[in-house]
Amino acid sequence: MLAIGSFLLACGFAGRSSVNRSAIWAAFGVWIGAFLFHRPLIIPSLLLLAGGVAQIAIRRPTAPSQNLRRRGLIRFWQKVGVFLSAGMTLWRAIESAAVRDPVGFAIQAYAAEVLGLRSPETSDPIADLKDLPELPAILGTIRHGFRHGVDHHLITQQAKDWDARLQFEAQFRQRRDPLWLSVIPALLLLNVLWLFLAPLAQSLSAAWLHL
Repeated sequence: MLAIGSFLLACGFAGRSSVNRSAIWAAFGVWIGAFLFHRPLIIPSLLLLAGGVAQIAIRRPTAPSQNLRRRGLIRFWQKVGVFLSAGMTLWRAIESAAVRDPVGFAIQAYAAEVLGLRSPETSDPIADLKDLPELPAILGTIRHGFRHGVDHHLITQQAKDWDARLQFEAQFRQRRDPLWLSVIPALLLLNVLWLFLAPLAQSLSAAWLHL
């Protein structure tokens, strides 16, 4: 059991690139250790398990999901710029970029309504994208492009700027992580030491009581 607990703790250290996964593995490893030594490890293992759950609760907000959709939207817009540079019309560029792309398909449905190629439906095709900060600029560019034309350099530059902003936001979040990345390994180290010190403390206390 101790070997299993130590292995899971090592997995926790190795998985520090994902703080949540590290905390969960570490808590599970110490929890197994609690079965081996029972009472001395119940409290610290529960504390670390609570820390792992707190990590999930803190980092669970929809930001990762939103970032994935933002990346998908930016990739779609980059493809639109590439197809425009090849001489396609804006509609053809949107249609080509939307192939096998759920985000692009929603933008294509919206563009079809703007062009009058299909009548507006009761369901909004871009309802799931309205929380993305890049969406208003894309929709505005589409409406303007259909009426007055659009230069592919504008779309390419927009996508480039948004991609740079997304990377900056990711770096900013990483700069906030070191606090957790330093606290959690410290807790892991404390619990690893406790795994070995608890039996020694029990033995010493038992020997002291028998004196």
